[in-house]
Amino acid sequence: MLSSTTILIEILLVFVFAEAMGPGCAHLVQPYDGTVWNNPPLSLPPGVIHGAYHSGVTNVEVGYNIYLPNMPPTRPSPFR
Repeated sequence: MLSSTTILIEILLVFVFAEAMGPGCAHLVQPYDGTVWNNPPLSLPPGVIHGAYHSGVTNVEVGYNIYLPNMPPTRPSPFR
C-alpha cells in the first residue's frame, strides 16, 4: 500500500514534468468530443442537490450531485 507521502510526491511530479514540457504540451489535450458532463436527474432523493459549474479547461458545464445531511441548527459558540 502506498503512503500518502508517496502519492503526494507522485502527483507533484506530474505537475513538474508537465511544466517542463512547456506550452508545447497543449496538443496533449484532446478536443471536445461532445460528451455531456451535466446530466441533471429527473428526481433526487431527500437531501441530495444537483449543481453545475463551468470548467474553464474543457469549456463545458460539469454537473455534480451532493448529499447534504439534515443537521440540527447549532447554537452560536460563546467563544466567538
